[in-house]
Amino acid sequence: MQVSYLPVSVIITTFKKVNVKQPLEGFGVLIPSKEQQNGLKTLGTLFSSMMFPDRAPSDVYLYTTFVGGSRNRELAKASKDDLKQIVTSDLRQVGGVQRESRHL
Repeated sequence: MQVSYLPVSVIITTFKKVNVKQPLEGFGVLIPSKEQQNGLKTLGTLFSSMMFPDRAPSDVYLYTTFVGGSRNRELAKASKDDLKQIVTSDLRQVGGVQRESRHL
């Protein structure tokens, strides 16, 4: 038996709360496929520091972002630098983040 799967990369980022224009609410955001026409490339982002407050300092937001899957198989295999750029760009559009993040 062979299990078929699609590659997905998981990117962890942090931003200082003062560098996020929109305060986080809820558990995260899923990006609909039609948003690709607006340049968004990620599948979605979990607001990890909202779900698990003790996992980040109180002045920092911790994000877990997913890239790849059936929409963008090739992106899951992109270089670390390309993934950082993709995630930061999408978080700027969706979450109002400013400045550069720290990628873990």
